[in-house]
Amino acid sequence: MSTKLILTFNTSQISSPKTYGGQSYTSVDFLTYTSVNDITSLPNDAFKYNIELYDLQFPDAFSTFGSGCFYNCNALTVLDFSNTSVTTIPTSCFHGTVGLTSLLVPDGLTSVASNILQYSELLSLDLSESQIVTISTLAFFQTKLQTILLPPTLITVGNNIFDGSQGLIAVTIYPALTTIGSGLFENTTALLASSGAVSLEFGSPIDTYIATNYPTINRISLYPPPPCFLEGTKILCSDESTPKGTKWVEINTLKPGTRVFTESHGFVPVKSVISSTIRHSDEGERNPAQLFRCTADAYGDEVVEDLVLTGCHSILVSELSEQERADILKYMGRIFITEGYYRLPAFADHRAQLYNKNGAHSIWHVCLEHEWVEGNYGILANGLLVESCSEFDMSRSKA
Repeated sequence: MSTKLILTFNTSQISSPKTYGGQSYTSVDFLTYTSVNDITSLPNDAFKYNIELYDLQFPDAFSTFGSGCFYNCNALTVLDFSNTSVTTIPTSCFHGTVGLTSLLVPDGLTSVASNILQYSELLSLDLSESQIVTISTLAFFQTKLQTILLPPTLITVGNNIFDGSQGLIAVTIYPALTTIGSGLFENTTALLASSGAVSLEFGSPIDTYIATNYPTINRISLYPPPPCFLEGTKILCSDESTPKGTKWVEINTLKPGTRVFTESHGFVPVKSVISSTIRHSDEGERNPAQLFRCTADAYGDEVVEDLVLTGCHSILVSELSEQERADILKYMGRIFITEGYYRLPAFADHRAQLYNKNGAHSIWHVCLEHEWVEGNYGILANGLLVESCSEFDMSRSKA
């Protein structure tokens, strides 16, 4: 357990004498407050305009920031207070932190005040594991944020909380949000131009709010559609009777208990297999509701025969291009990872061709046993490494 507040400065010679906590310092790289001098809170404007402050390590007992605490701390790059007991981010706390690349918050955070990141250069903020109930007016006013994940606990937001965050392209909002201030997405240039999307639950209050007030903003399902294979797709499974110990099995003949090859977890038993019908059209902009064909010419010799899957079904890749990231965020709101690989949905992978047979098709979903309901695996389908369904995906497919 840490009992010290450790401040790291990016110069060995502080430009002028400074005093904090009753101690004066002029030429130190590290200033440590020991357990004798425990600090559990910082006052208003504690480090305002401090251009040397580079990093902080907070004691576990730390609980309170003052307003404007890190106002214009230009050298601050990473601020991790996830181990603390802080419950509120106060007004202008991180205003003007132009060097900030990462902000990690505690799970116990319950409220966010106004203007916390105005003129900060932070691009992404994940609040999804926090317990935030209320976000105040203008909380994310004029930020450089591109993505933000709000928590399922959020109930109330004030007026204009994203006003002026022109680069915002991906926002995740859960259906518990019922009290919504005016001007939520005013001057969010990218979202208003239909670049990016808000992930939400259709029919929820926030869905109705956006449809009524901001009809040009893309709204997508909070959870991506479940991945599906065209009937007849072959999955690599265990078969000890063969020299290689494996065989290709058509997905529509898989049974619970069949052991399927996975990228990192050996052979894992099938938990369930179900089918449904998709109506496919190759007209219009590529999207997750279409079918796509992956060929050996486009993907390499590991593809033993053409693989047809839904546009939301992901090929697993080691890296994503900027365009692929943008396309995924536009339709799905988030970037997902399976077994250490990025999920590249077929609709966003321009190696995949639109399937040229329009009409109704039988598609199949396979889920393998996993300790986590939303967990899935990398499996080989017609030779290509792709994702399997999770148990959560299957429950939505059945619904």
